[in-house]
Amino acid sequence: MTKVLATYDPTSYAQAKGKNHWEHAMSSKYESLLRNKTWSLVSLPLGNTLVCCKWVYITNFTTQGYIQKYKAR
Repeated sequence: MTKVLATYDPTSYAQAKGKNHWEHAMSSKYESLLRNKTWSLVSLPLGNTLVCCKWVYITNFTTQGYIQKYKAR
């Protein structure tokens, strides 16, 4: 593992895309939602408006300061 003195978490999907560790975190979360049947993709019914959503990215560290995992929700 690598000890990180300074790190930043992306604030948008545009900043996270293309970075393997964030794409893996998003993929894992999406697969978990599908596996647990807590989310599904459906068509927007006519006359309704879309509710926006956003990915939130967090880097978890061990007590020694090493990266433990990248989390996306």
